[in-house]
Amino acid sequence: MGDEILKQFAGKLKVQFLPEDTVARWGGDEFVGIVLGSATEGAVRSDRVLHWVPGEYKITLDGQTVSVTVEAAVGTIAWNGVESGPELFARADKEMYRVKQGSRELSRT
Repeated sequence: MGDEILKQFAGKLKVQFLPEDTVARWGGDEFVGIVLGSATEGAVRSDRVLHWVPGEYKITLDGQTVSVTVEAAVGTIAWNGVESGPELFARADKEMYRVKQGSRELSRT
């Protein structure tokens, strides 16, 4: 069932980006979107992801339909023009976890 949810999630995620952008599974349940353009354009895509991608996903297994709620944390960064690819992705990963931690803290209040 997990693979089916990831496939549905990836499909919804992909349509939130332009054809010239890159969207890929980064590992496990993490995805990365690379936007060609300004930091503002990246923030617009992130907002769309947070609006359209999380929510109810339905999976049919052995003739029975199950609903699963999916959440998402999105970290948005802009390339500084000098860092390497691994440095950029490490910074993006750190930002995503910062946002994720912040949303957990908000849900407890």
